[in-house]
Amino acid sequence: MKPPALARLSHPSFRSSSTPRLLPSSPGITLPPRNHPPSCSLLSTYPLSRSPLSTARLIAQHALWQHDLRFLLHPTIQSSLSLPTLSPTSPPHNTTSPTTPLRIHDLATGTALWPLSLLQSLTPPSTSPAHHDPPPQPPSAPPITITASDISLLQTPHPSFLPPALETAEWDIYSPAGVPPHWVSAFDIIHIRLALLVVQGGEAGAREVVRRGYSMLRPGGWMQWDELDVEGAGVLNGAHPTTEAERAEKARFLRMQELASLEHLRWVRRLPGLFGEVGFGEVGRESVEGERSSAGLLQMLQFLVMQEEMEGFEMAGKEEGERVRGDIEWGRRMVAERGWVRYVPKVVVVGRKPG
Repeated sequence: MKPPALARLSHPSFRSSSTPRLLPSSPGITLPPRNHPPSCSLLSTYPLSRSPLSTARLIAQHALWQHDLRFLLHPTIQSSLSLPTLSPTSPPHNTTSPTTPLRIHDLATGTALWPLSLLQSLTPPSTSPAHHDPPPQPPSAPPITITASDISLLQTPHPSFLPPALETAEWDIYSPAGVPPHWVSAFDIIHIRLALLVVQGGEAGAREVVRRGYSMLRPGGWMQWDELDVEGAGVLNGAHPTTEAERAEKARFLRMQELASLEHLRWVRRLPGLFGEVGFGEVGRESVEGERSSAGLLQMLQFLVMQEEMEGFEMAGKEEGERVRGDIEWGRRMVAERGWVRYVPKVVVVGRKPG
């Protein structure tokens, strides 16, 4: 299935700059408190676990996202950088490619499955044993190295199991020290996916992530942010409610699955504007509907997310744990009896650094 065309958006705040620099925070913008002292780690505010079950959930989630998106890098980026067609299921085809090595950075990488999938797409199939080094890249693929960073690497494979072209780094995206100097203007592509629970401080926090991504790019580089459009959430397979009680039930089914206030997540629809404010050009936004079968499976994963939240409350001795447990049981009953599924559209935003 061919992905739909990327919608072009223009912003009056676009500006060109040929001088790589680490952009400071916007004047007059102060990131709201992150509910812990600056010296503490973002680990203390992340509401989910990093258990083996949580890791398995992320692995399944990645597969379902790829099933719906059908691309790892948006075709606009692939075409701009003369990359082969990158698909999670098919090998690359021959194309003219640059000889300059490409450097890619995957922020908030989690399991590092996205960069691993990208490298696999650029590598021909091999019958070599798993413990052998991967075969060299085909002539159609440019030399490529990927850095995958996260505040915790507990869910990524041990470095001894990673291909030589992939390195991992432990880094807090909101580190008070800012972007490490050796990462400034160092990358051709910055990628981030599903950062709803990583972004702190609503729109201001999202702008800071975009700003730091911009500073890490070389002139002409691209940033891609894949996210859930939570404002577009709805219920599939549910008949239109005709009574006040039915409307209340459907509203509960949606609301109980939110891990954060919708007010703090409205920045998702503002992402194209934030890209433009920071300085990106060629900004585009694509909404991906996905398939109904994916929505049903993602609903099962959402119950696992709620279970992780419940266990976190219970470990902290908070009464909310019992409420979430009841919500899970009731929600699963609604899925089984009424076929309800919470549906959230996916959105992909890209922008290019002038130069």
